[in-house]
Parts: sequence; C-alpha cells; structure tokens
Amino acid sequence: IFNFYGRNLLRKYGDDWRELHRKLAHDRARSWGINTMANWSWPEYAGGGKTPYVIQAYSDGPTIKGHTGTWQHFEDVFDPKFEDSIVSNLSHRWNFAANDPMCIGVFVDNEHKFGDETSLAEAVLRSPSDQAAKKEFRRRLEQEYGDIAKLNAAWGTGYASWDAFLNETGLPLATGAKADLKAFNTALVERYFEGARAAVRKIFPGKLYLGCRFAGVPREELVRAAAGACDVVSFNLYRYSVADFKLPEGVDKPVIIGEFHFGTIDGGHSHPGLVACASKAECADAYRFYLRTALRHPNFVGCHYYRLIDEHPAGRTMDNENMGVGFLDICDRPYPEMVKAARDVAKEMYTLRSEK
Repeated sequence: IFNFYGRNLLRKYGDDWRELHRKLAHDRARSWGINTMANWSWPEYAGGGKTPYVIQAYSDGPTIKGHTGTWQHFEDVFDPKFEDSIVSNLSHRWNFAANDPMCIGVFVDNEHKFGDETSLAEAVLRSPSDQAAKKEFRRRLEQEYGDIAKLNAAWGTGYASWDAFLNETGLPLATGAKADLKAFNTALVERYFEGARAAVRKIFPGKLYLGCRFAGVPREELVRAAAGACDVVSFNLYRYSVADFKLPEGVDKPVIIGEFHFGTIDGGHSHPGLVACASKAECADAYRFYLRTALRHPNFVGCHYYRLIDEHPAGRTMDNENMGVGFLDICDRPYPEMVKAARDVAKEMYTLRSEK
C-alpha cells in the first residue's frame, strides 16, 4: 500500500516529520480547545505527556467457535485465557500508560455484535465439546436438571447423555430451551463485562474501565450488564443530536461517546460519512449543535470525534472506507470551519455544563 498522508507529511515537514507532527498534534488540540486524545490514537502520540488520553485494548483470547461477528468473534468468557489476553494486550501496547496520570481509562473491544437475547448462547451450542463456555453451560444445566431426561422433557430434545449434549452442535428445534438460553446468554454478557473490568484493574489500577463502545444503543439488558461493571458506559452515537438519549429506568451512570462525526463529499470524497452534511460549513454547525446537546445532558462526561484526518479518497486498506469527515485533509491542512466550531464550543462548554 502507499501512505498518501505520510508522504505528504514528509514533503511538508522534512525528514524529521514524525517528531514535528507529534508536537503539532498536541499544539493543535490545545489551540482548538480539544482536551482529550480519543480512541485509536497512536501510542507514540498519546504518550507525549501533554494531553489526556484514552486507550483501547482487545480481548484476543479463545473465541466462541460457533459465533459469527462483523468485526470479531465473541470471546469465550469462561475460558481462563479471556482475562489473560486483555492483560497481555495492554502490557504489550500500552504498558507506559499504567502509571501515566494523563491516561484517563481503557476501552476493551469495539462495537461487538451481541445479537438478540439468545444469540450468544446459541453460538455456544453450535460450538465443539471442548469449548469452555459449553462445558460451563452443561455444568449449569446439570446442576438445575440433574437427569438428562428432565432436560430433554423441558427442551423437547433427545440427548442420550450429558456427554451427548456436549458433542451435539445443532440447535434444539422446539421452543422449550428458550428460557435457559436467555439465562445463559445473560450470564455470558455479564461475565464479559466483569472479566474485562478485572483485567483492566489488574494491570491499570486506578484507571477507568470505559466499556466496549456499543454501536448505537443496544437492547436494555446489555446496557444494564455494562452499567453493573463499567465505571463509564460507552456508546458510538452517529446522529445529529443526543438530547433524547436515555439510559434504562433506574440506571444512572456516566456515559462517554466513543465516536461521532459529520462528513461531506464537498471536498472530493465519494462517501459523506455516517452522518452526512452538504458542506464543511454545515458539518461545523452540526458539530456545535451535537456537542451542545451532549453538554446539556447530565449523563454525558465526554464525546470523542471520529476522526482527526480525512480518510484517503482511494479508501483505507481494510474495507475501502473513504469518508470525508476530518478536521484535517490528507495534505494536513485544517478545515477552518471545523476549527472555529471546536473553539466556539470550548469557550462555552463549562457555562453550558453548569447551566449558568
């Protein structure tokens, strides 16, 4: 591949462009009134000691073999290697941040596809007999029903034994299993958040566990599970306003927006982003309005824009995504409309937040 942005930085700043550009990133943030380096920021930029930042870890241990996901397969949260993989990921990439006062907290994973109320449990049933989660499901069912015949009667199945249950990779045809599948699905989700929190605490004591960055607002039981384990619950909210955002009844937690943006094809891109505008001037107006709705909302403690730099018009390598959503174009030139919008909000954000 060819890195157009990197080549442009070399041409603009010379051979020491990396050091100059790292310094410039912090200088721009301070000048524009932006007070945090968001998720996906490179460690060598975040670790500059000048701007607070958040970091991203992944749980890249054993997955549920019967699960299919858009970004990644769901982890086998009952495998001991689940937590170890998060610890390893943090240690390898972000070890310097453990005692860095500029590090605010840790996201673990990104935009998981949790599916419906039984999807993960069904994925466990489709998995082979050596799957740790499937063994745990068997243990719980055996504890509840005792005899396999009682499970068969409840589920409408014909397992010859508990070992046969482990070896079977098909789903029950009758509806009798739904209540047990829902219960185990909930157990998987709760264990996911509890295990991720434990891993963050183990290596980053004192840092905030910021959740998994839900893609939009998922069903209520997922939000409740996250709220029970996370210090701050995170959502990627691509919309024009968050004024109507609500947590489930009885849940009162800090919330951080992991991603939002506004884009346009006005500058030559063929994709306007997930929230489209007619021009950069309109993007700037949308940015001001969105942040004002977040600042007036009592649960939001922060929001992070995606992303600083326009994507290449030719598309990024992983999926050809080529959105014109940045504060900078790929020649490293700031869009003045976006800079002014950021400064405008920075001047008024504490007044808006305090309702004075």
